[in-house]
Amino acid sequence: MQIRQLGEIMLTLQDYHLTLHDVANHQPAYLETIFSLANGHFGVRANDPITGNPIAGTLINGFYETAPITYGEAGVGYAKAHQTILNLPDFRHINVATTTGHSFTSSERTKVDLDLATGELTEHYTLQTRQGETIAMSVQSVIGQTQTAFWAVNYGFLAGNYAGWPSRQ
Repeated sequence: MQIRQLGEIMLTLQDYHLTLHDVANHQPAYLETIFSLANGHFGVRANDPITGNPIAGTLINGFYETAPITYGEAGVGYAKAHQTILNLPDFRHINVATTTGHSFTSSERTKVDLDLATGELTEHYTLQTRQGETIAMSVQSVIGQTQTAFWAVNYGFLAGNYAGWPSRQ
């Protein structure tokens, strides 16, 4: 707990964090929704940055396309058009490969921490190539609350069993 003084007002800030251990369902689609970041203008689902998801992407509030609905017969009060949210590019997707060209095609989310005081989402993944090489990837992201068109992400990598550059003889 942290106590701050603003003028004559004393504020008590609790250490509010939502983690992977706080949620019972660890299905990817559920976690992508729970840990998504949004600000009322746009949002980014917390999908796996390596494997992605068919519904992954960036959602813009109020940005959709419409098409007429065709009914077998007309009726009073029937909707005239339906709305579909556009599937915009996924801000989180990243391709990672070894220096020999082996792509890391599978990943496992191992840790998640959403700091509800700052809005920063920190995630950890273990990535693996088809050849069995592994690395650890961390992803830190935040979306602007006062700057409504701001989203930032930082990717970090550590070697697991991946040795890096081939040895030179």
